[in-house]
Amino acid sequence: MQVNKTSTYSPTGWRFRLGVTFFALGWICPLFVPLITSSSLSTETKTLLSGLLIVGVPEIFSVISIIFLGKDGFNYIKERIFTFFKRIVPQGEVSRIRYRIGLFMLFCHVIYANLIFYSPHLIKGYDANSMVMNMKNMSIKMIFHMKII
Repeated sequence: MQVNKTSTYSPTGWRFRLGVTFFALGWICPLFVPLITSSSLSTETKTLLSGLLIVGVPEIFSVISIIFLGKDGFNYIKERIFTFFKRIVPQGEVSRIRYRIGLFMLFCHVIYANLIFYSPHLIKGYDANSMVMNMKNMSIKMIFHMKII
């Protein structure tokens, strides 16, 4: 079976625009979490809204956008996005030295992250500068070392 690479779909009409709007809103929803967390709402409401904006709403908006776009419209959007990213990503194989540099960077990060989490005392000056070196680790320390009265 031969697949036709050229699409005859033309993106016009209100259904296409509405589908693209829902698709974009689905990707933008998690960006509203800092606005929710900095608001004066109760903690329970902030938690619920933040969770919905991260986990529930983007998926629902994606399904709604597919309903409005249809198969042809969704494939058109997907094709446009993949075409954009194919232009950005370098083509061809990487050299051996570039591959090894990438592996070295990956393993350095993994070793450093495990070292900080499991034995931060091995890093000289880490306790004094832990907020500068790793904000997440500082918040974990504060949570686990809190005294509950």
